[in-house]
Amino acid sequence: MEVPVDVAAVPPEQDIGARWSAARKVAGYSAALAMSLYLLVKVIWIGVALLGSGPDDMGTAAWVVLNAVTVGMSAIGVTVGLALAQDWGRRIPARPLIFFAWVGGGFMVPMLPYLVISGVLAALGGGGSVDGGGQAPAWEGLLIGVGFLGMAAGLAVALPIYLRQRWPAAFLGRLGDRPAGASWFVLPAAAVTVALGLLWLSWAWGGCWASSPRTAPLAVTSTTAC
Repeated sequence: MEVPVDVAAVPPEQDIGARWSAARKVAGYSAALAMSLYLLVKVIWIGVALLGSGPDDMGTAAWVVLNAVTVGMSAIGVTVGLALAQDWGRRIPARPLIFFAWVGGGFMVPMLPYLVISGVLAALGGGGSVDGGGQAPAWEGLLIGVGFLGMAAGLAVALPIYLRQRWPAAFLGRLGDRPAGASWFVLPAAAVTVALGLLWLSWAWGGCWASSPRTAPLAVTSTTAC
């Protein structure tokens, strides 16, 4: 009779190798550090707004509340990165960690090509914001870009390794040998995913039937009259 193994108690170096464990830790710490830069920018924005130097097109209270929400989100991102990197992350409840990591990865990992290409184009073209003229300083854009890029890349590397180490049985064997599970949610989830994908493609190609300059995601707005 086989004795069930407590996966959380198995040292990471004994499941898929020390190199993979090291890669997970480096990626997790990098994600946490990168998101800390974004968190720093948001805290500075809140402090500056409270000192009376907020944006002209938005009230101080609304600006502070908006950035306070993103401060909370970025703090969760830092915590997720640390949980993926450190061994105590394998002993905490799985559902909240997987939820935040999966949602964050779903939003940020697809942005990697855009972040890389836009950064290269900005460097080649000498782009970037400068002080004055109502534009954000260049260092703010740099920290925000590094924050998103680092968090996305860190999640893309650390999360799969974390899943493999915490639940190795789920990645071993053949699917045909596993007991059938509930799959009623597959089709609705696929339908929602396809619908959202089509909506984003519409925005990407300049569609404006379902968005406005204030509600379009990632500040992608139509160049045509809406």
